[in-house]
Amino acid sequence: MITGDAGARLFADWSRGLHTEKTEAALLERVVTDTAKIVPGAEMAGVTVNERRKPRNAAWSSELVCRMATLQTDEREGPSLEANVMGGDLIRADDLSGEMRWPSFSTRAAKLGVHSVLSLPLHTDEELLGSLSLYACAPAAFDPSSESAATSLAAHTALALSANRTEANLRQALESRDVIGQGIGILVERHKIAPEEAFEMLVSVSQHHNVKLRFVAAHLADTGELACPATQT
Repeated sequence: MITGDAGARLFADWSRGLHTEKTEAALLERVVTDTAKIVPGAEMAGVTVNERRKPRNAAWSSELVCRMATLQTDEREGPSLEANVMGGDLIRADDLSGEMRWPSFSTRAAKLGVHSVLSLPLHTDEELLGSLSLYACAPAAFDPSSESAATSLAAHTALALSANRTEANLRQALESRDVIGQGIGILVERHKIAPEEAFEMLVSVSQHHNVKLRFVAAHLADTGELACPATQT
């Protein structure tokens, strides 16, 4: 961990760096990799994201952290899941061997050598994106300075993650518009019809096969066939 003015500058640089990551996976990998440098006491970290209203283990700094996420899913309890549901307060446990809030998870985690945990929700004003969990093998590894650093880290992570998703959605929308336009152009030229009619042909195949319109158009552009694509990527 780096403290003082130098630490503040490095944290600011780290935060800006999150916004340069092109993919969600790369962004979250950076978060879990750098957590131990930022949060006092942290040895490992993992991020769980909400996907279709269900938590998904998205990034982890070690296989042991991945195991922690799996245990919580199996037991349907634990600090990461609680942070996901509550979406508000930081959750801290100083010794999982005697922790009764999540008895099944805590017992199994302690047997694997994990004793301290900090879990925080990743949220913006509009949505709850998931949770960030920090782990340590030693009991009482975290203190108020850990909580402060983790809170800042979680806030910056949530903002960067939200911005990354917004950019990805916009990029996909533009790509979809382009490929659908290409498909319409092919049908207009092939059948000598109006663009509106060509669009309706694409929509008909999309609805009949319950396949997104952009996949139908991409398949047409790639193969020349107005049919249901075998795969959707």
